[in-house]
Amino acid sequence: MEFIGRFYDVEKLAELRHLLRSKGIPTLQTQVEGSRMGKQWVLFVCINEQADDARRILHDSRHVPVVSVDAAGFERALDNPDLRLITKWVTIVLVAVIAVFAALVYLGSRFNSNVG
Repeated sequence: MEFIGRFYDVEKLAELRHLLRSKGIPTLQTQVEGSRMGKQWVLFVCINEQADDARRILHDSRHVPVVSVDAAGFERALDNPDLRLITKWVTIVLVAVIAVFAALVYLGSRFNSNVG
């Protein structure tokens, strides 16, 4: 992701995001917390190769980007992460915890049978 700019007017930011999205440039916005100058939002272009085109579009709305993608689909994919990887790692950690617990129970029972 590449930084495009800071905005103080959320309506202007929404207009610019809509313009960029219509040109096939997906973006991401975040609100800056704790700013002394009031509320601020930061705009990023999701695909670094589109950053120059995005800047040119902000100055000339007629500019046609070199690379265009399905921006709405791209942004939806960012909002809905693929949970398969997380599920895989949770399963691996759970199996490891169960294996360690089983080993401790086994070693504990062997220790108790040797003591008694």
